[in-house]
Amino acid sequence: MLIAPPILFVFTIAAALAGCGEAPEAPAAKAAPVVKAIFISTNDCIAAKKIPQADCITAIDLALATHQQKATTYSSLQQCTKVEGEDRCDKTVSGYGPRIQAFYVTLTTPPTAEPLYPLTQKDTIGFRSPTQKIVNAQDDTLIVSASALSLAHDNARLP
Repeated sequence: MLIAPPILFVFTIAAALAGCGEAPEAPAAKAAPVVKAIFISTNDCIAAKKIPQADCITAIDLALATHQQKATTYSSLQQCTKVEGEDRCDKTVSGYGPRIQAFYVTLTTPPTAEPLYPLTQKDTIGFRSPTQKIVNAQDDTLIVSASALSLAHDNARLP
């Protein structure tokens, strides 16, 4: 009768257990890209049917609050017009400020939005954010309503 040496027995058990343990982790699934859109109003957002009506209202209300907090304020209409352009200023509680033309909506849960203003330069069809970030209305990664695109084109033609 053959008896395996103790060292051989240890190697046999170690080899058998080597296959045990946790399975290798599967690669993490890529998160879906965040969809962004440009709308000119709550009704424009609702008509697009990309997010529920209540979410459109909430997102646009947040953008309006952002506008109240962060928009540049000018002491006179003349000063605002000089910087923003003709017919691009509104009266505010503390003076005058840029007129909101559209909303940059992030279609997340819950959605978010920020106000968009006309560009002051004419080399891009689009808008600008309160932080002066240019939002190109011809960006293929954005959903842009027909009304918003038309307005962006009109802005590019204005002096």
